Amino acid sequence: MDNLADQQFTLTREIEHIRERMVRLGVELGLMHPEVHRCSEQLDVLLLRYYRMERLRKQTGYPKSLEVSDAKEYTFI
Repeated sequence: MDNLADQQFTLTREIEHIRERMVRLGVELGLMHPEVHRCSEQLDVLLLRYYRMERLRKQTGYPKSLEVSDAKEYTFI
């Protein structure tokens, strides 16, 4: 796996972790709680980073893309 693929894989795992935390906190504390908003902001930053990486992958013609399955496993195609 090359550097871009490694970074994308790691970033996808981090995105999923923050998303799960945000959902859990939203249920426990309510959607208006400041900690839920902090998670949402972190998630926004991570998603923007992921989209930039994906754009770079497409511009450079890198043939592999990361897919997230329903089972939350990450595979390269």
